[in-house]
Amino acid sequence: MKSFGPYRITGELGRGAMGMVYRAVDPRLDRTVALKVLDVTLPKDQAAEYAARLRQEAKSAARLSHPNVITVFEFGENEGHPYLVLEYVGGGSLQQRLDSKGPLPIDKVIRLAKQLFMGLAYAHKHGVVHRDIKPANLLFDERGYLKIADFGVAQLPTSDLTRTGALVGSPRHMAPEQVQGRKLDGRADIFAAGVVLYEALTGIAPFDADHVAAIVYKILFESPKSIKELRPDAPPWLINVVERCLAKTPEQRFADADKARQALEQGPHSSVPVAKAAAVGQAIPLWGWLLGFILVAATSWALTAWLLSEADKAASPAAPVSSVVPPAMDSRGGTGSVSPPREVIDTATSYDSVPRYRQPPSPQRREPRDK
Repeated sequence: MKSFGPYRITGELGRGAMGMVYRAVDPRLDRTVALKVLDVTLPKDQAAEYAARLRQEAKSAARLSHPNVITVFEFGENEGHPYLVLEYVGGGSLQQRLDSKGPLPIDKVIRLAKQLFMGLAYAHKHGVVHRDIKPANLLFDERGYLKIADFGVAQLPTSDLTRTGALVGSPRHMAPEQVQGRKLDGRADIFAAGVVLYEALTGIAPFDADHVAAIVYKILFESPKSIKELRPDAPPWLINVVERCLAKTPEQRFADADKARQALEQGPHSSVPVAKAAAVGQAIPLWGWLLGFILVAATSWALTAWLLSEADKAASPAAPVSSVVPPAMDSRGGTGSVSPPREVIDTATSYDSVPRYRQPPSPQRREPRDK
């Protein structure tokens, strides 16, 4: 495709479940932009949902004007294709940097954290909870300034996409209350920011597993590996900030993103208490363990049922290729639909087309041979 409406296509930036993102030029203003175009070959109900999310992204970002939040220029439809025109950011994503170079230097982690918390504080003050903070949605411009992108599942006070009981986001970066489908506030984004900073420091995900159900269980009940062990040069005060962001309960995290930024500004003079809730199995009531078991069992059941259903479809010659839509939610950081116990809204976007880095697999246990 060489053109789309008034825009001249100059390259492809990425692709995902929703469609394509192109680098384009607006000849009317002689401005380079990012053009996100919805894939109209999707099933009707899925296309309608993604179109609503594209509109949601436009509405969310339109409420915000901040150096650390990506700018939306236009939302519209061209020959049946819904599209979104965004500020072009040419420095790549944090995901790409982690994949290519591994953990960031300490000074760059601190700089990243300050800018991330500034952008989140601004969004939260304007009633926007992102709900999908992850490395693939954190972009950099040519000068290295952070831009928070992809507000497609953001929570707004009047949003039709804001529903208690809906599981929205990317599993590896969900807060415990988000996994449980509870009502969220800005502290869910602070937890996700803590996951991002843990990844930036160590190069691995704090809650990682081969199956979504196992990731959910770890988020609810387990603590990640010690940052100090994985990154000995990390200053204790910075580790304390990250660990407080990762507290299991919202009340034990920073009250807001401004408080987290202030702790970073104070540096070695910061007196951030380490959240006690991070301890494995500490003070988890019986109902908590029961809920975790139900979530793991239900998610495993749903995934098994989906695989059997898709196997039947694949075996049928009458089934069109476009009707077989794989779940976007996987253990590598994407999302998708898992039910019961609750709906999962797919957040795999064109920004999330870069393959995930993963922890090395555990060595296989060998059974002794019979003599």
